[in-house]
Amino acid sequence: MKPPRKLDIDSLVRDVREDWKNFVAAEVNDHVLRVSVLRRDFHWHVHTKSDEVFYVVRGVLCVDFEDLTEELSPGQMIMVPKGVR
Repeated sequence: MKPPRKLDIDSLVRDVREDWKNFVAAEVNDHVLRVSVLRRDFHWHVHTKSDEVFYVVRGVLCVDFEDLTEELSPGQMIMVPKGVR
């Protein structure tokens, strides 16, 4: 059995210099927790097999949908259902 592992998001992203970086921070059962650093627009896409959750740690994230844009601040999150572009 693996011992519990504490994750420090600030430490994980401290040395990221790219405009966009996405990496696996943890795997829980059959789920993956990814951390992303975004300093530029990201292309539109759709997930057909799973929902996607965005949680903002720092800064502002604007999530564009076909008919609206949601602006998220630190401490806010949004769940995008599978199939939604």
